[in-house]
Amino acid sequence: MVINRHRLLRAAGLFKRKILTDYNPKTGRSLLDGPRGVQIQTIDACNGSCACCPKTGRSHKQPKDSMDEHLYIKVIDELSRIQSLKTVALMLQNEPLMDESLAERVRQARTRLRKSVRIYIVTNGMLLSPSVAKDLFGAGLSHVEISLDALTEATFKRVRAGLDYDLIMENTRALVARTGPRKTIVRFLIQKDNAHEQKAFNTYWVQKGARVMFQDMTNRAGALSRYPSLCPDLGPDLFARIEKIARRGLPCVSGPFDRLNVLSDGRVLACCQDWRSDFMLGDISRQSLAEIWTGEPAAVCRDMLWHGQFEKSTLCAACSMRLEYPGKRAHRKP
Repeated sequence: MVINRHRLLRAAGLFKRKILTDYNPKTGRSLLDGPRGVQIQTIDACNGSCACCPKTGRSHKQPKDSMDEHLYIKVIDELSRIQSLKTVALMLQNEPLMDESLAERVRQARTRLRKSVRIYIVTNGMLLSPSVAKDLFGAGLSHVEISLDALTEATFKRVRAGLDYDLIMENTRALVARTGPRKTIVRFLIQKDNAHEQKAFNTYWVQKGARVMFQDMTNRAGALSRYPSLCPDLGPDLFARIEKIARRGLPCVSGPFDRLNVLSDGRVLACCQDWRSDFMLGDISRQSLAEIWTGEPAAVCRDMLWHGQFEKSTLCAACSMRLEYPGKRAHRKP
């Protein structure tokens, strides 16, 4: 089954993670000079009303806060000095293509960052016309991930309300035909209403020439009140047990061990799952990225996650992704 293959690959990825050699639990400090991955919200807006989104039902469809150009350049310039940096996602809790300056932002990032740094977006695909895709890749975008979550129109309307199924499918097929699997990934978030389409979804898009990514539902650190009704009952299986063993010696990988998340106003989230902006590490409009990365809030967060003390944070205490026992205990030096 597709879900089992997805789980096996994810478990194997957990075994290969380097976090244990990137972090000193005695001091609470990262051994990296900065994050490996960064998500940047260039605009706080979305054009969908997806069931899996905590912001569905709120006033989130019209552009709110677009990141100031000077702030964006400051972020990118500081990232350019980080040797650990591997990926930059120009999206965070939003629909990135609602930012009309996105192609220019990609170009600005591409000219300032090392060629080895991958720049990508995750989008619902409705605004990803062939001309927009051409501009983005021409500006230096490395790849695009399109969240489809369904194969048939009936299922699509249940899980991704407010979006145009025919237009998105047309845009996605055109992009796959143009770029192939190296630059196009189609994503499927497994939910109760779409779980039955996994195998057909995988077969269809692989035959079209795309890479396929499956993801499990999460409760967005407690922000998604509808989570129990959306989450499919997958039941225990061999691969779930493998994943549990793989995770047992690792801290929560969503925390600031090797990544940061920057909102459009410059505030930096400890976790990309923090849709309520409860746990801030700093504000890059007033601080340097280095100050935030090495600061006390980040150290406290890493220490909490390392020792599995989730009750210290309302964010982590409610999260469906948190681990039962993430790391070896070690006392931090004062």
